[in-house]
Amino acid sequence: MRIAVTGGSGFIGSNTVDLLLKQHIPVLNIDAHPPRDPAHTPTWAPCDLLDGSSLKRLCREFDPTHVVHLAARTDLRGQSMDDYGANVDGVRFLMEALDSCPSVERVIFASSMLVCRLGHVPSGDSDYSPTTPYGQSKVAGEKLVKARMGDKVTWAFARPCSIWGPGFGEPYRDFFLVVLKGRFIRFGPDSVKKTFGYVGNTVYQLMQMLSAPAADIHRKMFYLGDGPPTNAGQWAVEIARLAQVDRPKRVPLAAMRLAAHIGDGLGRLGITAPMTTFRLNNMITDNVIDLSPIHRIAPHPPYDLERGIRETLAWIAQNRGDVR
Repeated sequence: MRIAVTGGSGFIGSNTVDLLLKQHIPVLNIDAHPPRDPAHTPTWAPCDLLDGSSLKRLCREFDPTHVVHLAARTDLRGQSMDDYGANVDGVRFLMEALDSCPSVERVIFASSMLVCRLGHVPSGDSDYSPTTPYGQSKVAGEKLVKARMGDKVTWAFARPCSIWGPGFGEPYRDFFLVVLKGRFIRFGPDSVKKTFGYVGNTVYQLMQMLSAPAADIHRKMFYLGDGPPTNAGQWAVEIARLAQVDRPKRVPLAAMRLAAHIGDGLGRLGITAPMTTFRLNNMITDNVIDLSPIHRIAPHPPYDLERGIRETLAWIAQNRGDVR
């Protein structure tokens, strides 16, 4: 294998490049931003995803057999689809680059679980219900791939589910830090469950998608995450236990609703608040994803919850002031 990773300087991308280097697999990180880990610098090729000519040149020069497309704008602060050109035009430019690179055998396109509203159980891969411009941009990217990729190479979609771990940013880095400072507040029923994914398992799942028989993944969509689903409050309790900090306290849900409305008002004034109605509704809505397709081709995830938390706590201790 010779693997090109777009977005290899990002969160999941950095962890992917790190594993490939450890396995001595030739890798090229195509990213506009430099690697977070200086040890990854020899793999880095500076390139904006919207620079189609440079993207073609890099693909031809590296001659990859496999491509993992992770590059994207992933925050939810955009006001319209126009703010997410990398997620639509970037996909188009990548496919054009692949057309000029006959060495490519397989491509994994990273999408997002936010192509559907939280709590919605899609009836199929084309059942979309995005509620944000980011989610809409990912729907547009998926549709472009379906319309153009055909059967010249093996390809599949990966939709990561709330991924956390070393190298992460908001919102889950903030979640960990709030717990560690003894400020996390539990609210709502513990019956609310969500599908999360530790990044070490996510990278393992991506690698299995790259090596699985073509018939098992071609034109298919896989949610990436860990089972069983987890309650955020119970997760916070486990983080606190392993970090040996105070156990999170409970407050009435009504108080959190009031805080969310205040946060909405601050947001309209341009002030970022820790709690908004959007974030609160996400936290108290079940979002349990069917992971059986990925578990069939990646049945042995290397990390359990405790090991993932311990490695994340160690990373936070080492990188408090060095997170982008």
